[in-house]
Amino acid sequence: MTEIMFENVPGYFRLKVEGHAGYGCAMGLPEGHDIVCAAVSAIGQTAAQCMIDLGEEKAVVIQDLQIKDGLIDIRVLVKKKAQKRLNAMVYTIQRGYETLSKSYPEFVHMNVKSGVVEKKKRM
Repeated sequence: MTEIMFENVPGYFRLKVEGHAGYGCAMGLPEGHDIVCAAVSAIGQTAAQCMIDLGEEKAVVIQDLQIKDGLIDIRVLVKKKAQKRLNAMVYTIQRGYETLSKSYPEFVHMNVKSGVVEKKKRM
């Protein structure tokens, strides 16, 4: 099971993705063929690159950024002028993970802490 935790409050953002989905194993697929884990990793790697880009622009200060087997942990301090832009990125990343957790609830679990960008209503 992959656990995903979001925290997004003014001035601070954290994304922690931990564990392995286990979908491939559950489906009898060989190691390295877990499409759910690959999707989780792709979204997490994209989130990390977005924070690196914002860091290079001096829009955020990266407190911690770890990417290793079974763990993506990103913590950034957000400058006030960049909060709106970060929120748009966070919303997109969050929607990707929500889609995965709804499609594969036995393999992906999300914990969204208060203060995260609210879901927008569809028109």
